[in-house]
Amino acid sequence: MEAMSDVAKRIRAWRRHRGLTVNDLAAPIGVTAPAIHQWESGTTEPTLANVGRLVKTFRTDLATFFGPLPRSRRA
Repeated sequence: MEAMSDVAKRIRAWRRHRGLTVNDLAAPIGVTAPAIHQWESGTTEPTLANVGRLVKTFRTDLATFFGPLPRSRRA
C-alpha cells in the first residue's frame, strides 16, 4: 500500500484541527463527502481550484496550509 500523500495528510490534519466533519468540509467547497475521503486517502488529489477553496474554508493561507501540520482538536 502506498503511503498517504503530503496533500492528503494536510487535508485530514486541517479538517480535524478545525473540528469539521467530512460533510462539513465538502459543502462549502462544492464537492461530495466521498471526494473528501478520496483526497484524504490519497486515492485522488484536489484540483488547484479546490486547494484554494480548502485553504479558504480552513481560514488560512497557502503558506500556512503547506507549513507545519496543525494539531488535531481531538482528544
